[in-house]
Amino acid sequence: MRRPLVLGLLALALTGAGSDERRFGELRVTATQPVTLQLTPRPRFSGPGPNITDVALLSRRIGLVSTWHNRGEPSARIQRTADGGRTWHDVLRGHGATKFAWLVSSGPRVVYAGGFGRRGSPALFASRDAGRSWTVFRPHLPHVQIVDWLQTRVVFVNPTFAYTFPDPAGYGMGAYLRTVDGGRSWQRLRLPKGTAGIQFVDALHGYAVGGSYRTRCNGSLWRTKNGGHTWTRVMCVPVPLAAVQFLDARHGFVAGGWVAVFEAKPSGIVYATSDGGATWQRRYLNPRTGYHGGIYPIVKLRFLDARRGWATTGQCKCCPSGPCPGEILVTRDGGRTWARRGTEVELSTFGSRDAWAVPRCEDECSFILRTRDAGRTWRPLARADLLAGPPAVAGGLISLPTQAGRFVSTDGRRWRLAAGEVLAARPGFSVAPFCSWPRCGLLSRHGARTYRFAGRVADVGSVAIADRLHAYALPYPSFGTVCKAGSTRGLYVTTDGGRSWRRRRMPFSIASLAADGRFVAVVGLRGHCANVLALSQDDAHTWLVRQLPRKGCSVSVAHDDVWLGCGKKLLVSLDRGSTWTLLDAPQAFQSEHLAAEGRGAAWGLSWFGVQRLFRTTDGGRTWVEQWPRLPTP
Repeated sequence: MRRPLVLGLLALALTGAGSDERRFGELRVTATQPVTLQLTPRPRFSGPGPNITDVALLSRRIGLVSTWHNRGEPSARIQRTADGGRTWHDVLRGHGATKFAWLVSSGPRVVYAGGFGRRGSPALFASRDAGRSWTVFRPHLPHVQIVDWLQTRVVFVNPTFAYTFPDPAGYGMGAYLRTVDGGRSWQRLRLPKGTAGIQFVDALHGYAVGGSYRTRCNGSLWRTKNGGHTWTRVMCVPVPLAAVQFLDARHGFVAGGWVAVFEAKPSGIVYATSDGGATWQRRYLNPRTGYHGGIYPIVKLRFLDARRGWATTGQCKCCPSGPCPGEILVTRDGGRTWARRGTEVELSTFGSRDAWAVPRCEDECSFILRTRDAGRTWRPLARADLLAGPPAVAGGLISLPTQAGRFVSTDGRRWRLAAGEVLAARPGFSVAPFCSWPRCGLLSRHGARTYRFAGRVADVGSVAIADRLHAYALPYPSFGTVCKAGSTRGLYVTTDGGRSWRRRRMPFSIASLAADGRFVAVVGLRGHCANVLALSQDDAHTWLVRQLPRKGCSVSVAHDDVWLGCGKKLLVSLDRGSTWTLLDAPQAFQSEHLAAEGRGAAWGLSWFGVQRLFRTTDGGRTWVEQWPRLPTP
């Protein structure tokens, strides 16, 4: 009796396995198909980078960028544009261990670059024809560490005399040096204790500013008339100073502020003189501390005349993995008022309206920013193929994040630059995070109106906009990482275009969320750690819940389409989840990064060394590689 019973159980098991092949968990699978990725010829993209370290703007149309070299990546190079950033050409390509750390211009035709030579020793590169051709020589740097040479910034006062100072965006390293032979040999400058910024107007006459905390002169200005051998204090103020600039023998500015970690005020200050430093007038003061609505101390001044100028902030410690960005400030009234015009790691200006900036990048920068209106607007100069994340589609608006910014399109062919830091967007409605001390929350733009909601939504990580009034915000990190029997989780809901948000309790934890109209889809966990797909047809009030066989799935919806990415399994439903097609995706396909477009169309990513963009119009069976022509510039 035992043998027939065993055979009967085996037959029952095989029968059950055959029926399971038509299901994915509790989802009804009616067809299975393979996925085909169609690669298309790669267009030639012109742009700076990768690994940009510095910029030098010589005119409105001519500029240079320097790049770094890491093992396994393209060699370091200096690149040049003569048409405002539309096209780029390598004018100096490094060999061996060559690396370029900084650029500095000295007039419209003379440019210098610093870094490593081909054998890894400090090198100075010089061009006297606006960057077209270069010569290199090894500078003599006694008692100067290599890392200090890389973190140093240089000012050439004339072809033979120059001085250096530590890069305010660096790691606190760098050196104060001077040369009188065009950079072939350098000597350390003798400076007063606490010096934070210097300026030399010629080989003999110079100024230094700094601070000595908890003393009578928290901020001091010193002057030398013998090349830095001796210094005389000519100014004493209660606020530390970090930047100095004299336009001529009579007109000058000094600036600084209290470092944020001291929690002291003012956080920013500017003084001006019109009589050679005999008397000083306070022009600007920020009365707040750096972490409470103030600014970081002003560390660079670039006045063009007595009224127009640029400035940047610094003396901050961002993180061990990257430089510290500073704010870009612009004045038109001699430093009495300053407008905040973005952030930078390196800034090069030309006149009162044009500037290039290297932004703060998480890993490495492959684009720069350009302004032609004194920082009111910035446009990226970049290659158009450097994706920075998955695409998104809402209400027919396609959003594509790149390293140069976020671009949007309604047809996938014509693109325009859009606001960068948004959580979700559809025509006429977008949601972005905002944080203005002491409050953080959600910033909703609905038509011509803007709403700031600073309730209990400061921890939102993703948003799904369903229509012109409804949106859903998912707390960050996702609640799908917690599993407790009987637990309930919530999401934030707005029904008035972002004017207000309310928390709604859900019968499951949420890991992925999508919505279009009244149709809402959620992937998450419910009691006893069951992985589920939940679908709602009534604005997330009632749910149809189906169990999934695995975790880590993501969902996207548009019209009647539901796309479910689960590792190398891709499931598509064109009837709101009634029936499903199971697609076996290739290894390179990233099914977790899907954006449903509706009527069987969707956007996705695949990995071929870098992320590449694909689109399907046949329900996911065939994906064709896309190369969008983005305006950069």
